[in-house]
Amino acid sequence: MEPKFYQYNRYYCFAWLFNCCLWLYLVTKPFVHQQSPFWTYLRITAVILWGYRFCTVIYYYLIPLLKRKTALKFDSEKLYYGIKNKVINWNEIKEIRLSSFGNSVKIILRNGKKLSINIGAIKGNDDEIYKSILAHLHSINPKGDSKQ
Repeated sequence: MEPKFYQYNRYYCFAWLFNCCLWLYLVTKPFVHQQSPFWTYLRITAVILWGYRFCTVIYYYLIPLLKRKTALKFDSEKLYYGIKNKVINWNEIKEIRLSSFGNSVKIILRNGKKLSINIGAIKGNDDEIYKSILAHLHSINPKGDSKQ
């Protein structure tokens, strides 16, 4: 089979950036009334957590999106998941299944390790991406199992 390439989903990236900016604004928005120290500490914690999420979205999604890097690539030898920079040989895969929410593909390797591929962050139809991964696995490794 010919290699398949999938790019980053820009809508997913910008939705997360908007979400982080909205929460950072809501958490840091000054209130008129006096607040107790508990709420001050809670706001500081929320700013740290949402700020961290904002930075991870920029690092893992926005920068590769702007550089036009590949989010998912597979050929006859291996599957490359660019978001987490993981390379898996098709012979190492024991099982592939769609998660219960349908937004990620769970890959279980023969050594027991697990990898989750967030197909919401990949440009394209989620079902088509999942089915193309399964078709590629079955054409190369007929022993691989798949569950939906």
